[in-house]
Amino acid sequence: MKLNLLSKKEKIKQVGVVGILLLLAVSLLVPAAGYSLTEDELLKISKDYFDQKEYDKAIAACDKAIKMNPYFANGYYGRGVIFTYREQFDKALADFNIVLQLEPQNAGAYTFRASIYRAKGQFEPALADYGQVIRIQPQNAEAYMNRAALLQLNGSQELAIADFNSAIRINPQYTEAYLHKALAYEALGRKPEAIETYRQYLRYAPPSDPDVEKVKKQIQVLGG
Repeated sequence: MKLNLLSKKEKIKQVGVVGILLLLAVSLLVPAAGYSLTEDELLKISKDYFDQKEYDKAIAACDKAIKMNPYFANGYYGRGVIFTYREQFDKALADFNIVLQLEPQNAGAYTFRASIYRAKGQFEPALADYGQVIRIQPQNAEAYMNRAALLQLNGSQELAIADFNSAIRINPQYTEAYLHKALAYEALGRKPEAIETYRQYLRYAPPSDPDVEKVKKQIQVLGG
C-alpha cells in the first residue's frame, strides 16, 4: 500500500520522507501503549497469517483471542478451520464441538465437522451433520449435494438420487448433481434415466468442462 501523505512541494529539513513513512508504518503495526487488540482484531490477524501460510502464527492469534474471551465462538471456528486444513482432525473436531455448544445453529461448523468425519471414515456422524446443515439451511443445494455424495459412496443410490433431486430443485443448473445422479442411475442399472440425466448435464455444462467429452462417450456406450 502506498502512502501519499506529503506533496511534492513540501520540504522536509530534519527527517527524510523515507524515515517518516517508516515511522508511520511502525505506528500502524504496533498498538499504542495501553491498547489491547480485540478478539475480532486478533481473528483478522489470524486470517492474514493463514493467507500467508504462517499457520503456527495464525493458530497463536486464535489462541490469544480465545484466552481473552473463552466464549468467542469465531475464535474456535477459525482455529478449527486451520486445524482442518493441516489435517489435525482431532483438534479441529474439539474446536467445532465447542463452536456448536456456543452456537447450536452454526451450519458452517456442522459442515466442517461432517467433512472431518468423512475424512476419518466415520459415515454415520458425517451423515448426521450434513442433515443438521439441511435442517438449518433447507435451501442449501451444496448441503444436499454433500450428503448425496456420501450416500452414493456408501452404496445408498436411491437415497442419494433423492438428495441430488433436491439439490437440482434448488439449483437447476447444478451440473455436478446431474453428473453424480446419472452415475447413481448407472449403478442401479437404469440406463434410460442415466442417459437422460447425462443429457441434462450436457445442457448446462460449459464446453470447457473436462467431463463433457467423457459424458458424450458414456451416452454412446449406454446406447443413447
